[in-house]
Amino acid sequence: MTRPRQAWPSTVHALKAVGLSTLIELTAALGIAAVWVIGLTVA
Repeated sequence: MTRPRQAWPSTVHALKAVGLSTLIELTAALGIAAVWVIGLTVA
């Protein structure tokens, strides 16, 4: 690559997007697990 300084902002933006996606997935998984545990205790 001839211009690494131009690529760096795109790399940072992509890493932020991946981090946000991971947090959303983790939140959903924890919510699903909580609902499952509540279902086990109620049933």
